[in-house]
Amino acid sequence: HIEGDVATSAIAVLPGGDDPQDNAAKKAGRVVYIVRLDTGEKVAEFSDDTGNVQNLSGGSVSLDYHFTGSPAIYSNVPGVVSTRAFVGDAGGRLWRIDMRPTDPEDWKMELFFDTYEDGPLKAETAMDRQPILGAPALALNASNGHLAVVFGNGGIDHIRTA
Repeated sequence: HIEGDVATSAIAVLPGGDDPQDNAAKKAGRVVYIVRLDTGEKVAEFSDDTGNVQNLSGGSVSLDYHFTGSPAIYSNVPGVVSTRAFVGDAGGRLWRIDMRPTDPEDWKMELFFDTYEDGPLKAETAMDRQPILGAPALALNASNGHLAVVFGNGGIDHIRTA
């Protein structure tokens, strides 16, 4: 749900999807849309062209990979306004969409975690990166109330090495 002027609306977070040609010049699949379920109206768009994609420090970052993961949407109580969504891309990067501001124009999509830059895995080339395909699991940490985000990456064609 998102808050509107008068009421809340059910939404869907729609990642751009796989780009079988992996053609960065076309930017295929390098977008995330948020739409209202009752009208289909586009509420927000996140792409290199919209100016609302950044790293966690607020700096510029580009969408180098198409979105392959299913989104996970967070609200701490079922049936209330959702505040964050998480989705993965084909480069093993996890993105957070911050929907806490009441105006969708103020929403941002942030690079939350790069498996190959922030974690123990290293990729010499873009071909060494593996996609995030499934939706992250979200839970509250019982000891401190912080949101825990758990995800995996790897190619399903090579499940033994993923």
